[in-house]
Amino acid sequence: MAVKNVPIPEAFKQQLLKDPFNSFKAFKGTGNVAKIGDSFGKAGILVRNPEIKIEWSKVSSHGLERMAERGVTRSMAESWVKNGKALSQNNGSKHLYFSKEGAAVVANDGTLVTVIPKSKFDDAYNLLSISLFGK
Repeated sequence: MAVKNVPIPEAFKQQLLKDPFNSFKAFKGTGNVAKIGDSFGKAGILVRNPEIKIEWSKVSSHGLERMAERGVTRSMAESWVKNGKALSQNNGSKHLYFSKEGAAVVANDGTLVTVIPKSKFDDAYNLLSISLFGK
């Protein structure tokens, strides 16, 4: 699969936003959304959702702590994984499942690594949301 960055329309270069880690780009009001193969630096490469299911017997202690701390239910995490866009991380060993409502990181064996509801998105995740879904 070819990896490419999200294109920058010439008319919108002055509106370029960068996340705190300088790992990906998003554009205000362009209507451009990411395509399969687009790279978002540390966040991963957009791939087709591999439809990995969370194995609740394998949830990491960090994942359980984040769920409790952030008010995330099992059904919320499952929905984000089932319906979200997937970004491959660590050479495909885990995926960031990103939806408009929240995000979850799940290893290929079904281990839930962490969860982040939309209410806890930082600037980088808000920009990632714009890149994946538009404004």
